[in-house]
Amino acid sequence: MKLTVKPSNKVEDGKHEGKIVAVEYREKPYEYTDFVIEFEETKKIRYGVPTALSPDSKLGRLLALFSADVKVGNDIDPEEVMMNREVEFMTITMETQRGSFPTVVSGSLKPK
Repeated sequence: MKLTVKPSNKVEDGKHEGKIVAVEYREKPYEYTDFVIEFEETKKIRYGVPTALSPDSKLGRLLALFSADVKVGNDIDPEEVMMNREVEFMTITMETQRGSFPTVVSGSLKPK
């Protein structure tokens, strides 16, 4: 089998601008909501927060920042609030045993 060499997915640390192109949910090992951000034309990065929704949770504060009415009893669809929104965010490179990976700095995702 032949494999094609692709450019590395290196992302410079610092401020970036992009667009949310998908909202995905995962359940293992915990329930998380991932916002997929496309930037620099071809790159994608995920920003995940726990799926728990309350006025004081990370997800609640993020949705409120994007103009959602985060009040007890309200139903909110994160996809309706976040899809195709222009955003700004900060990245840093995390070093792990598996290698170096770019990550969105917690709390840095904002509307552009």
